[in-house]
Amino acid sequence: MDVMSAGLEATPGRPADIISKAVARQYHASLDAHVVTQLDSDLVDRSDLIVVMEMSQKDRIHRLYPKAKGKTVLLGSFDSSGPLEIRDPYGRSIEEFQFCLEQIKRCCNSLSQRLGLREGV
Repeated sequence: MDVMSAGLEATPGRPADIISKAVARQYHASLDAHVVTQLDSDLVDRSDLIVVMEMSQKDRIHRLYPKAKGKTVLLGSFDSSGPLEIRDPYGRSIEEFQFCLEQIKRCCNSLSQRLGLREGV
């Protein structure tokens, strides 16, 4: 299984946000080599599942890439204890980044279980 990250409002080649890097380090993960990728039609076509954090992202992807319908889901739908939409913490406090990462971790672990994979986040 290949997992990729891509954004709608991304500047290709840009490194991860400094606060994102710091929070990732707290979870023994490194974003030092991460660079931003822009979502495009080729990536949508090659994807079996597209996971987004906000409903507006899902709606926009469906408008831009009609082939994405039926394979685009909200990550928050895999978390029974958090909000359905996961608010982007960019430009906010480190605590909001940490809260966001905790929810993403819960969601990814739940999604991994549903896909029959082991937890790895």
